[in-house]
Amino acid sequence: MAQKSELGMQYLHITAGHQYSTHSGTKINDIGGSDSGIDYFYPPFDCKVVNIESIGAGNSVTFQSIGQVYIPKFDFPVDVCFRCTHANGLNIKDSSNEVLKIGSIFYKDGGKFCYLEGTSGISNGGNHIHVEFAVGVYQKTQYDNVPCRYMITNVENSQLLLCEAVFIKPGTTVIENDPNENYYVNQYVLTLSTGLKGTVWYFAKNGTQGARVKMVLHGSAARTRSDVMGTERTIVAKGGTIEVIDLYDWKAGDGYRWGWGIGNGISGAFQYDPNVMYPLGSPNPAHNNLWMKVLADNVPMYYTISGAQTGVFAYNGSSIKIIEFVSSSWFYGEFQGRRGYFLYNRGIMYPYGNC
Repeated sequence: MAQKSELGMQYLHITAGHQYSTHSGTKINDIGGSDSGIDYFYPPFDCKVVNIESIGAGNSVTFQSIGQVYIPKFDFPVDVCFRCTHANGLNIKDSSNEVLKIGSIFYKDGGKFCYLEGTSGISNGGNHIHVEFAVGVYQKTQYDNVPCRYMITNVENSQLLLCEAVFIKPGTTVIENDPNENYYVNQYVLTLSTGLKGTVWYFAKNGTQGARVKMVLHGSAARTRSDVMGTERTIVAKGGTIEVIDLYDWKAGDGYRWGWGIGNGISGAFQYDPNVMYPLGSPNPAHNNLWMKVLADNVPMYYTISGAQTGVFAYNGSSIKIIEFVSSSWFYGEFQGRRGYFLYNRGIMYPYGNC
């Protein structure tokens, strides 16, 4: 059975997206961990080393999938390769504790990292990994776009965006540097490790922990699972709290919306039931609604979805009470005593609660 390409980093720090100046014309990304230290990169699927080089732009290693894998871009398995650059040396150990070499094998669940952050080559001084993905079988590396050399495979136009190449596990904290690249971060949260595609309601503004919402249970209990409908991991009793990382706008087969959060110190998926939970510190704990914060521009209210505006606008800094999400783009809410429909624009608003 084909594997799923899945990036399991606890923190995914996008230090430079594919539209960054030195990445122009490519689909290459610079990624890092939660801080300026050196974090490890674990194989997103079973792979082997097919090329090692240390010229110009740093120490680079190219990996090829062992067999075909599922990626977000396609509904069928394909061959995939990826290339990492900037490690401070190539003394990386494989699963047999031997120094990395061409032919070295790394397993997705083998517990061994296959690469690590560094500053070798043209890296502007900060620890990160210059990473690229491509569909197909690796053939060679093209050098005429230094420092963004890229891989050539047996497939034409093979380059992949990171969001096309790997699924991002729920619970991964996505961190961004450039607020002008919000659109890029949003691409990541569109594809879940379950393989389902749906919008994630951002509770962690810019991926930072400080903005997470805590939900308190006022009736019943909540069970967190290893994945949506997966193995139960812990039970959060009535009166307990769940730190919400993400909420998903699609509904599982049981009709519930689902979220990803932390309860009893254990992260997992949980059913979001507004009848038994509400944001901790909510201005009115008697209701079960979330609040939307406007952080730029203004937001008009509509009589109906895509209908005429009511003349009411929520301006920058305003808070809108969410009554119900009615689609992946619209919610029904209340502002200044008036109720209507709001177009959910992730570029200028985000859900929030008082932690």
